[in-house]
Amino acid sequence: MRRQAMFAMIYGLLAVGVFAQVGPAAVIYPAAPTDQDQIRATFSVPGLCLTELSTVIEGSTVRTTVTLFGCVIGPPSFPQNVQAVFGPLSAGTYTYETYLLFAEESDTPELRSQQSLVVAASVPGVPTLAESSRLLLLVLLATVGILTIGRAALR
Repeated sequence: MRRQAMFAMIYGLLAVGVFAQVGPAAVIYPAAPTDQDQIRATFSVPGLCLTELSTVIEGSTVRTTVTLFGCVIGPPSFPQNVQAVFGPLSAGTYTYETYLLFAEESDTPELRSQQSLVVAASVPGVPTLAESSRLLLLVLLATVGILTIGRAALR
């Protein structure tokens, strides 16, 4: 009985250590987003659980909350990657935060990671003609060139 209590206590400490720590920063793609890009943030959460993601943008803070539910009870789990997709965002500096919410345990999400996210203004593209307009311009220039050469030859 004492042995079981000791294992339960050790498992509890390991689980708290795995779940309570602030994790590594999310990997943002594209690495240098612009105000026209859809942004993907990939980060890890405890495995052996079902996940549900929600992302909220409030001012200069982008907050992704991962709700974990239906977790399999056992040894500390391996991490699994999840991906949040958001944006495009206006140009500026944002704080990107990820939170974990254990549905069966608490109503208060735990901060998992926090990092800066800089969104640059996109450079406007070079105006171009549509393919049909380019073809029409080519025919027009060729006709003018042929007429000019023809007049020059007649003189």
